[in-house]
Amino acid sequence: MSLAFFVLSLSVAPLCAQVVAPSDQFSADKKRKPRYIDNLSIRGNKAISSMELFEEILTKPNASFFGIKPWLGIYRLGELIFPDSTSGAPEWTMSLKEWLQTSVGEPPAEFDEETFEMDLAKIREIYFNNGYFEAKVEGKITPSLPFIPEIAPDDTLFFNVEIQIAEGEPTRLSQIKYFGIEKLHDELREAILRDEILRKGDIYAVKQMVAERERIVNLMLANGYALFTPDSVRFIIDTLNHLADVNVLISPTEYLDFGKITAIVHDPFLPDSTAPFVETFEDSVRIRTYGAQRISHDVIRRSVSFRPGERTNIHKRRETIRRLGAMGIFESMTIRNDSIFAVEDNPTRRIGATIELTQLPPHQIKPELKIDNRNNAPFASISVGYLNRNLMGGAENFNLTGSIGLQLTYNREQFAGLRESRLIDELPFNFDIGAELTFPYFTSEKSRLIATTRYIVAQPPLLLRIQNVSFRLRAQYAPNEFQRINFDMIDLEVVSYDSARGARQLFINQNRSLDLLDSLVRDGTGFNQTIRFDFAFNNLTEARRWIDAKWNVLLEDAGLITGFIDRYIDTKPRRGFTDADAQIFGLRYFEYRKGFTQLAVAKFFNRFAQGAAKLQLGYMFPYGKAEETPFIRRFFAGGPNGIRAFPFNSLGPGNNSSLVEAQFGADIKIETSVEYRYFFFQTLGKPSGVALFIDAGNIWTRKGENSLSLGSLRRSFAVGAGYGVRIGTPIGPIRLDFAYRVFDPTQPAGRRWAYKRWRLGSFLFNFGIGEAF
Repeated sequence: MSLAFFVLSLSVAPLCAQVVAPSDQFSADKKRKPRYIDNLSIRGNKAISSMELFEEILTKPNASFFGIKPWLGIYRLGELIFPDSTSGAPEWTMSLKEWLQTSVGEPPAEFDEETFEMDLAKIREIYFNNGYFEAKVEGKITPSLPFIPEIAPDDTLFFNVEIQIAEGEPTRLSQIKYFGIEKLHDELREAILRDEILRKGDIYAVKQMVAERERIVNLMLANGYALFTPDSVRFIIDTLNHLADVNVLISPTEYLDFGKITAIVHDPFLPDSTAPFVETFEDSVRIRTYGAQRISHDVIRRSVSFRPGERTNIHKRRETIRRLGAMGIFESMTIRNDSIFAVEDNPTRRIGATIELTQLPPHQIKPELKIDNRNNAPFASISVGYLNRNLMGGAENFNLTGSIGLQLTYNREQFAGLRESRLIDELPFNFDIGAELTFPYFTSEKSRLIATTRYIVAQPPLLLRIQNVSFRLRAQYAPNEFQRINFDMIDLEVVSYDSARGARQLFINQNRSLDLLDSLVRDGTGFNQTIRFDFAFNNLTEARRWIDAKWNVLLEDAGLITGFIDRYIDTKPRRGFTDADAQIFGLRYFEYRKGFTQLAVAKFFNRFAQGAAKLQLGYMFPYGKAEETPFIRRFFAGGPNGIRAFPFNSLGPGNNSSLVEAQFGADIKIETSVEYRYFFFQTLGKPSGVALFIDAGNIWTRKGENSLSLGSLRRSFAVGAGYGVRIGTPIGPIRLDFAYRVFDPTQPAGRRWAYKRWRLGSFLFNFGIGEAF
């Protein structure tokens, strides 16, 4: 048998699928009562999972969660509590009923025989496309309740639907041959033959041929064949006795070089025919800007990664679009082919390219009002931002932001023993104003230079006020669309603490040693100089990714330059300091090194269910003259994005039970989470659902009773679990989590297994926007 076809236009005539009904109880009477699906199952399938088949068919049962169908119940609840529209009910009740039943609830799944027959044919087609040419697919429907003589068959409402599959033997590839590659240059021909997706012995599959065709098309487009299309690749299949010979026919188009290159920046308000324009021609690239737009032609020219005379390459075109998009000033970017022309004394013809660009508005003002529970208490903040996307005409982004926020309540347990009037005066707040200037090119087209300055006044839940002035010069490098590298060459910070009288009183009230507070917080002003390396990987832009993955690595050194100044330049004694103190010019400075990494992965098992996990590891230590690390740079545990069964920054170190001491963090961190998300309804057009999660981990000191060891790890590894609701919105899911403590290391040894004391209301509520990881 011989099958000749174009991939993606495969036409399959599936065998007629049979719906087998018990006796003749289902007549062709179109007026019979609706029949509903109680259960739907697939039997006999091994090569293709039931989950994959369920995704492809239209016949579906009501969604269930651990065998329960709550959303069907919500639909029926709407029928009970809201009267029908014919009863004169207010219009708003009908709108609420419709939302409840369509967005949250789910109507009963009705069985349709014609749809079911099409689904059986679809499954047969799927098996055919996966090499099982002789697969047989049949359907069977039976009442979900035992047959009762007193009930007529047509009165039966709920049925079990079963799809029975006999797969048979698969057809395997016996040989693969490529035709039409004889005239290609050696490098391209070897690439086509070296990295082929189709392998001898593999089971025949249309999706593998689609992938092979895409591979060949991308290779041709990247090697001078700019007009090559998917139709230029054809497959001929010869099958005999479950074996298939594959002949890949490649029809090369004309080999072309890049020709004339023109970039046009259109005026967003005037047509090109009436708008004035400015045009320049340098480095073989012509730039034309219409209207009064002020933008450097050199910036656009540097973004173009190809030049006339070079071999056409689709990757260079894509890199050009990526560079232009990274500048942040264009709303739309396209590259279209122009005419083909010959060049004297050159046998290779050239094809022109025109880059069409439309700018975004240069100015933007962005006010925001936020409410969160960052300290497990309502915290409200308001901010205003101003963005200039093209400050000096060279695609420089200037961003000015200001925000102020206040916590609306306080933690009575943490501040026990202090006067309430004092607490109201000391509610956590923050004031933050900052400016950022980004230059689009630093050392290359893939790097940027970012200068940032900020002033912050903050009062965390410690009755301790902190002022911070900082300046940072960052080089950002993006080797590709998945990776980003930040290198903070200069990070200078001046930090000032108040007298810490409130925090000192908290330590006294809780019978905690003041040595920790005195070692971490000193009156006056300190100076911090940091060099930082930050690597981030994120594959969410990859359309064919197997799994969602995000990976971060942070390496930080503080005090390298200030320590050098202290030892070799500023050697004079200063009042109030000794030679053992880390200071320059009368300012204390920090010396520490820090490493941190986080890996987060997520995978959809089907269109409803997603699993996710994360792992965090962190370690830091002082060096030089420093004896402790600065607490504002330490690791913390607990909170909406961490171990959700414990309040924000309230866990650790180790078995510490003081909420105040936990707020000063520690030098070692291990944290992990696992989460199962199930999306079964939509709000505002975005997926919404529920989640189950387990969080575990803690922070530890490097030495002392709460230091990390194998024994302390077993005694102090906190565990929490819970459930949550995800409400989809255009800015990300609103996350409502209810967490319970499973193992609580802050309790005495005999009471650490907290699940034994669970009550319905013993959860900790967490609120956030976006997933926890």
